[in-house]
Amino acid sequence: MLTAKDILGSGLRVKKVKVPEWGPPGSNGDAFVYCRPCDALTHDRAQKMIREGNDGEAVTYVAWRCVCDKDGKRLFDGEEFESFRETANIVAANRAAEFALSLAGFGEEPKARKKK
Repeated sequence: MLTAKDILGSGLRVKKVKVPEWGPPGSNGDAFVYCRPCDALTHDRAQKMIREGNDGEAVTYVAWRCVCDKDGKRLFDGEEFESFRETANIVAANRAAEFALSLAGFGEEPKARKKK
């Protein structure tokens, strides 16, 4: 049987996600971030936003909460949500949110998009 210490100390699985839309000019589409799994608090708040008709805000909220460094430490703090929401490319935010949700076990991991 697992203990609370086992569960809380199990570490985070993080995954590299390509987000060329967020890259600086000249990055040749190589820009990426890491995403951590969506936690219950983030999921619950996002679901509330969706119920209130704020789907786009829910997507950016999940991305904002789940984008992290390679060790799983969040990149953004509580003061930066409005700036992130106003400036983040929604396609990249959606991709990051999908990965964060898939890492938490919601749905399947998004497949890499095929080049046409």
